[in-house]
Amino acid sequence: MTATIQDANGNTVTTATNSVTFGAAGGTSTVSGTGSATASSGVATKTLTGNFSGTATTITASASGLTSGTASLTVTGYSTATKIVLTPSSASVASGSTQVMTATITDTYGNTVTTATNTVTFAASGGTSTVTGTGTAAASSGVATLTLTGNKSGTATTITASTTGLTSDTSPITVTAGTATKLALTGSIATHTLTATVQDANGNTVTTATNSITFSFSGTGTATFDAATTKAVSASSGVATATLVNPNVSGSITFSAAATGLTSSTLSDTVALDFNDQGSTTSPADCTRSANTKCVFSGGGAVASVAVTVNLCPANSFPCNSGGISVSVTPNAAGTWTTGSSGSLSSGTYYVQVTQGGVTSATTLQVVRGNRY
Repeated sequence: MTATIQDANGNTVTTATNSVTFGAAGGTSTVSGTGSATASSGVATKTLTGNFSGTATTITASASGLTSGTASLTVTGYSTATKIVLTPSSASVASGSTQVMTATITDTYGNTVTTATNTVTFAASGGTSTVTGTGTAAASSGVATLTLTGNKSGTATTITASTTGLTSDTSPITVTAGTATKLALTGSIATHTLTATVQDANGNTVTTATNSITFSFSGTGTATFDAATTKAVSASSGVATATLVNPNVSGSITFSAAATGLTSSTLSDTVALDFNDQGSTTSPADCTRSANTKCVFSGGGAVASVAVTVNLCPANSFPCNSGGISVSVTPNAAGTWTTGSSGSLSSGTYYVQVTQGGVTSATTLQVVRGNRY
């Protein structure tokens, strides 16, 4: 750019040595190299470099005491491709919804290299959010696009757009829960607790859900929810919980959770009591303990907080309705228990009977040397 210092009639003032300032303003074109230059023989020059192409920017040459001069400068085209610019720079997408990712091949200054046809790879890594649809796309006029679909919600995953020879770019994408479509029911008789979770189609918990969820049951067994056969509970953060009271575990029970507009969920459960004589090494079980040491029994599969009764009776008294030794124990939250009792038993074969509610399990126990149980 050349700034000539003139008189009123347009003659060059060859004696002028003013300092001339070159500035750029307006438009979307950008240049580098603006600043000041000292006139020599009335002429000052400045070399500008085109950067970002766009609409015309106005170059102004000014000096103290003189009327400024202006010129319009438009940066066009692009230089060599050096990098990828990925947009959007960040995004949030609901599970099941889509997000278009755009990779633009540019030069150093951010101009789109419209002749570029590179194959761009879109990949996801990190975070707990997951998306589907990653892969490759060929650029057309310097632009490659790929549509991703939100899957599992979680923390942001990083989308990377890359191609050979160019600097890659990244963008964090966060997947959120989609529209509530179904319920997922978990829990067991043993824990006395049922939990219904409101989920979208991909199994994400819809934490904004406050649906009223109705718990019920059917089958040969029985149970109550706070003395009722059904119970409605409003979800909090997408989760509703119901507590079983005194379930009768004499048969299997199918539990159900239902809410208006959502697919219901069921689960079946039954308690299968199991137990063993700790230290048993033969069949039938034996209790070859030193004198005055009780036999110890343990088991699992029980309903938490509901008493388990262990009966030990002579073989000819089965089932253990009378005689022998009886002890009760309350299972822990996991449905497991351990118990024993000291009582005199003669050598011989005994039945061990474990009962909870309507469920009974039994085996035989061989007592030798008159040990104590």
